[in-house]
Amino acid sequence: MLVMFFSTCDEMIPGMDDDPKEEEPEPTSVGFPNGLPVSKTIGPGGGTVSINGKVEVEIPAGALSADTEITIQPINNNAPNGNGNAYRLGPHGTTFSKPAKLTFPYTPIVDGPPLTGIAFQNDDGIWYSNGKVSWNQTNHTVTVETKHFSDWATFDVLKIVCEACELGTGGAYKLKINESGDFEITTLADEAIRQSIVDDELVPLTSRYDYDKVIKEWLANGAKAETMTSNGLIAAKSEGCTYTAPAKVPGSGKNPVNLSVTLKDLLYKDPSTGVIFDDLQLSTAVEIIGDLKFELRIKYYSTDAVTGGLVGAAFTLKDSATVQVLAKGDGSIICSDTVNSPGVIIPTSKLDPSGNKSTCTSDKFLGPIHVNTVSGIWSTSQDGRRQIQFIVTGDSELPSFDWVLALGGSGSIPKSKGGLMQIFFFELTGDTPIWKNPNDVMTAKLVPKE
Repeated sequence: MLVMFFSTCDEMIPGMDDDPKEEEPEPTSVGFPNGLPVSKTIGPGGGTVSINGKVEVEIPAGALSADTEITIQPINNNAPNGNGNAYRLGPHGTTFSKPAKLTFPYTPIVDGPPLTGIAFQNDDGIWYSNGKVSWNQTNHTVTVETKHFSDWATFDVLKIVCEACELGTGGAYKLKINESGDFEITTLADEAIRQSIVDDELVPLTSRYDYDKVIKEWLANGAKAETMTSNGLIAAKSEGCTYTAPAKVPGSGKNPVNLSVTLKDLLYKDPSTGVIFDDLQLSTAVEIIGDLKFELRIKYYSTDAVTGGLVGAAFTLKDSATVQVLAKGDGSIICSDTVNSPGVIIPTSKLDPSGNKSTCTSDKFLGPIHVNTVSGIWSTSQDGRRQIQFIVTGDSELPSFDWVLALGGSGSIPKSKGGLMQIFFFELTGDTPIWKNPNDVMTAKLVPKE
């Protein structure tokens, strides 16, 4: 039986080979920026800086002797078993008279303990975990204290990895339809696990691979996939599995696929509560890339956009257009078959409060939305979610009106023409993502199609 306790016990992990496969700590490349930084001036009185409401630096009073511009910059996470973004805290080399607190989010295991630690990259390029960390299992955050700034990141004590797979949206692995990837379970070396979380020593992070003895079962979206299913196919093997993506992109809410493994007879002591778990479940996300079909529906609706030449006689204006969208697995977006509906004025004639009459004289008019061209590209939102960006160009046209005053006199308003240029962003996280402009007179809806 494999025993892994976060404790200061002297025994090594039994159940492994006498000569486990361990690696010496190796330097990694320095992460490069992949997001906009935030900054805030903090003085001797202390203060807090946070980015995206997630990563937070809390500097106590007396830690700084002068006003200092503190920055947080998202960068690539190159730490062993790195989790999500790393963050560059600046100014580089800043030291504090009193420890500052660094707080990161972590992804919890359902009904399980936290398996996340915090490390920094030293000038030698090696990642070290230092000091005792603490977890908030309600807010799912992990915190450490430090007296210096560097590049910091969270790491997973246990993790499912696919070394040959490309990383996609939000850190999910990416596979094309029918493509296979080899997934393995990795853990940090037992000494690093034991000391980096509990002791105050600096411990370099190293890795080991040897978990075939405790794998119970692999699941895709919570179900077995021993034969090809709509969630893919899993072929278990020593220390991991080969996962093959399905021939068709899974339906809404099932992509990315949640690839998970249950580890049996693995005694693990929760470092924050002391509760002992004998089974653990690890998971990772696998985004299936294939051809996706959508219909882009653009609508305009305003009850006061047109007055017909008379104050107080506002008309309702409606218009719509549809575009067929093919989002291909190779990363291209094809837009075709645009259908423009003519604009609609409701009613066609209207009296204002003084009895003046205005009448729409256009049998047909283009309306505010007459689409000529649509182009689309894949992009990534600030929080790492996959999205499609559309650029729509075309024409706009309002109808002509005749108006007659109750006390005599008349006039007319000819058709008015203009241009249309609009950009839409759709995050593919819901069944029917909707874009709205600030006044809600124009909306766009991206509807999935079979």
